[in-house]
Amino acid sequence: MPPLEDFIKILDTAEGQEKVLLLSYYFTAARCSEILRLKWDEVNFGAKTLTLWTRKRKNSDWESDDVQVPDELIQDLQKHKLGQ
Repeated sequence: MPPLEDFIKILDTAEGQEKVLLLSYYFTAARCSEILRLKWDEVNFGAKTLTLWTRKRKNSDWESDDVQVPDELIQDLQKHKLGQ
């Protein structure tokens, strides 16, 4: 894992989809597969939550967690959804 200062430098230069992915990892601490599996209907813009799914539990069944995210990520997700 890179130092926070290095991550921020990369984030400052990132745009579009790359920025959305980096912010998603940063604010949710989710696994790459959990973020890449995310669907638009699992993004609640009003409540500012993402529903993340995992099998990394005791019984290996799919289970979800609603994760609260900050305005910055919600705004970037809205822009990304609209193709801006």
